[in-house]
This record gives sequence, C-alpha cells and structure tokens, in this order.
Amino acid sequence: MNNARDSTEERGSKDGQLSPIHLSTTVEYRSGDPDVVRLEICDQGVGISPEKSDRLFEAFYTTRDPEHGTGLGLSVSKSIVEAFGGEMEHSDGPDMGARAIVRLPAVETMEQVV
Repeated sequence: MNNARDSTEERGSKDGQLSPIHLSTTVEYRSGDPDVVRLEICDQGVGISPEKSDRLFEAFYTTRDPEHGTGLGLSVSKSIVEAFGGEMEHSDGPDMGARAIVRLPAVETMEQVV
C-alpha cells in the first residue's frame, strides 16, 4: 500500500485529486488444490519499467532516495508471504501503474496457522 501511495503521488493529481488505489480480496476456489485468499492492490501511479520489474523483490533494491526507503519492504513482505505457504507477484496495472497480488492459503481456524 505504501508503494502504491508513493507511486500515485509521484504521478501527480488530476483536477487536484490523486487517482484511487484499489484494494480487493477474494477467495480463489481451486479444484483439487487448497483454496487461497487473494489480495490485490492496483494503482494508477507511474508504473514500473521492465528493467526495474525484474529486481522488484530483490533485497536492498530501491528506486527511491536513501532517506525514503531501504529496498527491503517488498523483499521482506515476499519472504513472510512465502513462509506462510503463499506467493506474491507483480504485474502492470489494468489502466497504468502497477498491480501487486498476494495469495495465501485459506484456513478455517487460527489453529491451522500455528
């Protein structure tokens, strides 16, 4: 969410308002496989070039000034998601900008997590 906000602010406003950031959650029902909860964040910010996209989840990689980020946020986030059996990916957004997708195994009770 922070990256989406920063990218949207970097692109600037239209008529004095920033483009919205869309957050959605759904359950993906998979025949024969465990169901997953899907979290999707889409922005209409500046987007990410293909060269930068290849390194997006690399530790300490950042496109920001040193005082605005360490380049650990996405790397650590992906590690946490994977530790819970999930996956994290990135693509271009539907209109411009970027889309981040997190999928985590669906569980019925917290005892299944521990």
